[in-house]
Amino acid sequence: MLGPALLDLVPNPFFGIASFGNLANSATITRGQLLRPFPQFTDVLAHRVSEARAHYDAMTLRFDKRVRHNWGVNANYTFSRLMDSQFGESNTYSNRNQFALDNYDLDGEWGYSLLDVPHRLNVNGTFVVPVGAGHAWLKDGVGNAILGGWSVTMAARFQNGFPVSVWQSNNNSGLLGSAQRPNVVPDAPLATSGSLEERLTNWINAGAFTAAPAYTLGNAPRTLPDLRTPGQRNVDVSVQKSQTIGGKTVSVRADVLNLFDNPLFTTLQSQFGTSTFGQLTAVGGYARSVQFQVRIGW
Repeated sequence: MLGPALLDLVPNPFFGIASFGNLANSATITRGQLLRPFPQFTDVLAHRVSEARAHYDAMTLRFDKRVRHNWGVNANYTFSRLMDSQFGESNTYSNRNQFALDNYDLDGEWGYSLLDVPHRLNVNGTFVVPVGAGHAWLKDGVGNAILGGWSVTMAARFQNGFPVSVWQSNNNSGLLGSAQRPNVVPDAPLATSGSLEERLTNWINAGAFTAAPAYTLGNAPRTLPDLRTPGQRNVDVSVQKSQTIGGKTVSVRADVLNLFDNPLFTTLQSQFGTSTFGQLTAVGGYARSVQFQVRIGW
């Protein structure tokens, strides 16, 4: 391995040839640039190519009860594992490194996908208040007008967070275009402990990593399944009342989105060596909101 010799300045074969752009501006060039597969370019990047492979396993449990006797529910739970070697993509909630660690060993990127969610539960339910027309109690009159026709619908989602990808801000690998990851400290916990509020500025344990020495790759894997972004919880509720008045049907409805105002964090700073490493800095989705609707049908 050449190590520091990659930075040696040698005669530049592209000097003065305008078609080589910025590489034509200096009489000397680094040895490392000339040793690249395409030395006439500073970077040649692969974006959304089909080199990656993926494998998905899952078990799904489902429970359905149609609305009968004033209530119904649909619930499904998925236990799964998604493995892949896709290093250039991400999702809204988990950052990724856009470069492979070793461009000559893409299979080395194999690991848990940034989209992996081991546990996910969806629950949707409806409850009809058993009062008013069509029910046993208060079928008409003032009682029906006030208490009849009410129903409540709920939709909820609960899931794990996504695996975290950690890479090093000071890339001193000397490979020109590859990523560099830090080294993982053996037996050190990757995540900090405490409540979500206590961990907003230190979600990742910085002491679990050390900077990779110059001209090395670092031994951190592409993703860390034991270090995940915050889990996600969301509950939406709808309350509705329908009433027949003079042959017309009047419906009043209120929808509460994100009932418990749970944040969906979109940005976990996972670039080791920066001042913001381990911080949760942005949220997506929507805050709790309420919307009302009135409809008259005839």
